[in-house]
Amino acid sequence: MQRVGAYGCLNICVQERHRSTMVKAGILLPLAQLALVEGLELEIQRFAVLALCNLATSDETHEVRCL
Repeated sequence: MQRVGAYGCLNICVQERHRSTMVKAGILLPLAQLALVEGLELEIQRFAVLALCNLATSDETHEVRCL
């Protein structure tokens, strides 16, 4: 389930038009938590970190207020 969630977020965050919506929806904290879980499969952590990287590349997401 975590793999599908992290991979899905990664795929959505690839498209710039969805990034600010994802940040507004509060995706940053869950992705960060998933990336830091000890003992979790490396592939799942990688998906979470890559999604965070995609979110960070958009200037628009830097202005979005998170919950």
